[in-house]
Amino acid sequence: MVVGGYFWGESIAGKKKKRYQLLLEWSQILMDIEGEIRTMATPLPVLLIEIGKKSKSEIGDILIETGNRMQRREHLSFSEIWEEELKKVNLEVEKDELDRMISVGKNLGFLDKSQQVLFLQQSRQEFKIPIETAFMQWKDAKGFYEKIGILAASMMVIMLL
Repeated sequence: MVVGGYFWGESIAGKKKKRYQLLLEWSQILMDIEGEIRTMATPLPVLLIEIGKKSKSEIGDILIETGNRMQRREHLSFSEIWEEELKKVNLEVEKDELDRMISVGKNLGFLDKSQQVLFLQQSRQEFKIPIETAFMQWKDAKGFYEKIGILAASMMVIMLL
């Protein structure tokens, strides 16, 4: 029963962990896009699909769908498709973090190569603090809820005795 309390606590902290993992994944995606823009070897729709397949997360699925929609030549701009796809999925991120993700779509493809690279570097830099904050919130929540779960399970054991 005590072990069950521990895992109950772990599951409650799961949302915080998911946010941390998504932000970490986002930072990696920005780095991958930046690397490809430096070489200009891959068209944007194909690049998004390739990076999305490597990602294996909700953000990866968004990249894949955005790339697919761009290849179908819908009558929307990249930034419009990007924003629609990001808003379609309920990502476990805060509103300002989602807004920053949306801003990436508004700046990719419109700036020259060096400006896009600088923008992506700045975007990754802006996510450092939210990533660190999300990590600390997850660790704090994990420890707190695990202790509460163990305490609650222990009390139930005592009451059953």
